Amino acid sequence: MKSKLWLPLLCWLFVACQSQTKETLTQVMSFNIRYDNSEDAPHHWEARRDSVVNVIKKYDVDLLGMQEVLHHQLAYLKEQLPAYESVGVGREDGETKGEYAPILYKKAKYRAMKQGYFWLSETPEVAGKKGWDAACERIVTWVLLEEIATKHSLLMMNTHFDHVGEEARRKSVDLLVAKAKELSEGGAVIITGDFNADPKSEVITKMLDEKNVLPLFDTRLIAQSVAGTSWTFHDFGQLPLEERPLIDYIFVNEVWGVRKYEVIEDYGEVYLSDHAPVFTVLKRK
Repeated sequence: MKSKLWLPLLCWLFVACQSQTKETLTQVMSFNIRYDNSEDAPHHWEARRDSVVNVIKKYDVDLLGMQEVLHHQLAYLKEQLPAYESVGVGREDGETKGEYAPILYKKAKYRAMKQGYFWLSETPEVAGKKGWDAACERIVTWVLLEEIATKHSLLMMNTHFDHVGEEARRKSVDLLVAKAKELSEGGAVIITGDFNADPKSEVITKMLDEKNVLPLFDTRLIAQSVAGTSWTFHDFGQLPLEERPLIDYIFVNEVWGVRKYEVIEDYGEVYLSDHAPVFTVLKRK
């Protein structure tokens, strides 16, 4: 008789444990979706946008950092992805002008506690300011989130480093890491972005310097499993394989273990973007 009474309790404990395990996994994507450019035909935005939405849904992404997103592109994605809240502004004026580097997060899983932006320049609080030798305005979007189920906090940051300015990329690392240390309040950190720099560059070496005020790790290098290509930029398949660089990253601090890392392979007559999305599955240690 006693054993029968224990059965419901055991079942409940099993379900609770399974649920808790699922909740502690965090699925992150970094995705340069390519700004809407009519000259990209046949890979123009209208031909790609539904596939972009579908890959986000397929990978059941919890946290998404995107780059090169124009205002109308973000509006479309928000409409098609109602389960997500977004944070982002245009980099040229701090409102709607120019490319966004937005963050999308699942509303059912996270609550925003603080959020904001800063520019990668000598005056980071001044909207639309180009920094150092950069060719373009560059922005960082950030949000401090609370995971509703666990009450754990995490800082998500997303950015797109300059494609021309070498000094700008180096100085951007210093500013980004310092701000991550400040804004994270000693908690978990995730940084996504297009860094326009390959893994052996001074930029990425600086990002991963163990002497930084906030030590960071490349999820590709510490993942339990790695899948997909060794590159992320392919120019809509036009670059020869041997010339395709890895320039998109997901960095984390020591709070996280990395279950999986994947560069999502993209083939077909119409590509998702000129970049391949990067996906990782994280679990708190």
